[in-house]
Amino acid sequence: AVAFDQKPADFADSTFQSSRTDDQLFESISQGKNNMPGFSAQLTPEQIRGVVSYIRMLGNRKDP
Repeated sequence: AVAFDQKPADFADSTFQSSRTDDQLFESISQGKNNMPGFSAQLTPEQIRGVVSYIRMLGNRKDP
């Protein structure tokens, strides 16, 4: 991530979580966005929905 021009998203950040719908996340994962390639050739739609669910779970984590 240090080599990227754009800093990767912090999936645990509440601002990030509230600024994107599940459909937007699905589209970004499928088709890619900025420096990130799309993964529609490697993942099924069901697997991509699982990644979206995982991203949402990260937003629900509470640090001690």
